[in-house]
Amino acid sequence: MEDLSIKNLHMHFSGVRALDGVSFTVKEGEIFSLIGANGSGKSTLFNCINRYCVPQEGLINYRGKNILDLLSHHIVQLGIARTFQNL
Repeated sequence: MEDLSIKNLHMHFSGVRALDGVSFTVKEGEIFSLIGANGSGKSTLFNCINRYCVPQEGLINYRGKNILDLLSHHIVQLGIARTFQNL
């Protein structure tokens, strides 16, 4: 069973496509890395997973549950969190 499943995620800000059909799965115990250049949508993806942003299209499932139906403070209760980098 996949713990985290991202399917066909789309997120845009005005005319900028931050995410354009992103899909992947992460299984329990798997080491998964997300790399890319500045502006490639990494932070936007994490913001969608944590519900700081609402994608225009796509699905985010965590342990079989659609987390796009949840509020951000309920996402934390599932054990999903992020930290912010201070430069």
